[in-house]
Amino acid sequence: MRIHVLIIFLFATLFCNAQSSPQVTTRYLAWGGVFTQYNFSPHLNIHLDVQARNEFTDGDWFNWLIRTGVMYSTKKDLRLSAGIAYFKLYPNPNTMPPRPEWRAWQEIGKRYVKNRHVFYPRFRFEQRIIKEYAENDLEHNLDKKFSFSVFRWRFRLDYTYDFNPAGEKSVQLLAGYEYLFNTKLNGKSYFDQNRVTAGIGYRLNENITLQLMYLNLFLRRGNNVFEQHHIARFTFVVQVAKKSKS
Repeated sequence: MRIHVLIIFLFATLFCNAQSSPQVTTRYLAWGGVFTQYNFSPHLNIHLDVQARNEFTDGDWFNWLIRTGVMYSTKKDLRLSAGIAYFKLYPNPNTMPPRPEWRAWQEIGKRYVKNRHVFYPRFRFEQRIIKEYAENDLEHNLDKKFSFSVFRWRFRLDYTYDFNPAGEKSVQLLAGYEYLFNTKLNGKSYFDQNRVTAGIGYRLNENITLQLMYLNLFLRRGNNVFEQHHIARFTFVVQVAKKSKS
């Protein structure tokens, strides 16, 4: 029943956006990054994610980020994680300094494995703390303090299919969907983004995987102003496990 309500909510939001004849700008971007994970045990790990994002449309930087966190997994593969991220978001065009932002986040998810099919639904809650531009000029307002801006809620589902067993070289099929909405301090909530991904991965060994994805992102910029992003994303994934004592 809860899944049916969520599906109705998602489609209703998209339907309302379509009915209001939004102004949509199309942009083309490339995202590149490295995701590293250190496993202390099968149930506990820490991870670090570094990304840079560039826009082909006009040759500008979009943003860059550093994100880290810790994850605990139960024996039934329920996953609990939390962490902090630091972003630099560039204006378009890049005529002013990038706007800094801190994000605290908490996440809960559960992996479902059926043969070589893996489904990973998860929910993430973010608190965004931003240093805003003052009169469109951040450079001359460096003493302006960070301030809490908005809560953001993220529902995500990832799918992976491995052609070979875990630990061996393997081609992977990857797909995903994510829906994001914001809530301000006054309680007002609104649609922020949705993301659809598809691509392939290649696992070189048990430690290293390369991923190349296409990401279609629909982003709200204003009350009735949106952007459609077509994104090529490359990720270098490294996982290392603590060696057990012999």
